Amino acid sequence: MAVTGFASSSWAVRNASMQLFGSLVKRMLGQRQGTDDNSEMNTINVVDFFNSYPALHKFFLTHLQSTADSVSNSSLFSPMSRPELFPILTLLSNLHPCPKTSQSCSSSLLSDFVPHLESLSSCPSYAVRVVAANALVPFIPCEHLLSKAKELVILLPGPGESFSQNILHGTLLQISAVLQAVTWSTVAMNGRGLLNEILNKIWICSCNNSCPLTRASFLGIVMKFEPLLGKDFERG
Repeated sequence: MAVTGFASSSWAVRNASMQLFGSLVKRMLGQRQGTDDNSEMNTINVVDFFNSYPALHKFFLTHLQSTADSVSNSSLFSPMSRPELFPILTLLSNLHPCPKTSQSCSSSLLSDFVPHLESLSSCPSYAVRVVAANALVPFIPCEHLLSKAKELVILLPGPGESFSQNILHGTLLQISAVLQAVTWSTVAMNGRGLLNEILNKIWICSCNNSCPLTRASFLGIVMKFEPLLGKDFERG
């Protein structure tokens, strides 16, 4: 009711739904136990969440699948036509990736969501691309975060290839969000191969890319690896 109410034509219903949704999120995720919103103390992992609220798995998945289909099939997509999308993505983005110790991480409980969230990288709405990128992270098991980032980097276009700036920006947001969830010690030990893949796409932050937004987004990703960069690193 709280989510579907966002699509109501009545302002009073939408307003009540927003207040109800905010209260429910606090009840489901618990009260904050620290000042850091990204701290594990302030979240539960995605598997525990859906184990506690199993009916939401199908409900959220159905809405995301429908939205992803409309994004891929229509250039006229507007988030106003899918007002329930934001509360769903906002809630999912507040969950935490499944820890290594959980044996249920490889189940379809997680993998079913990934393609639909990834497809939102092509959404024409900037705000949707941002929140969808953050919502993707909980569905990647912790031990697969680095490999997922590498997989996304490989999808980035090479010089001379035709591409959509929306998709490029959405993919860069996803890479950045995934890397944000990886500990620096993991990056330092296992991130050299990923860094090489990123540097293979260095043209994206050069003048050969006409979009300042995606140039800046790519450069932000590169700078996450600053301690691993050699002194002879040349900026594209």
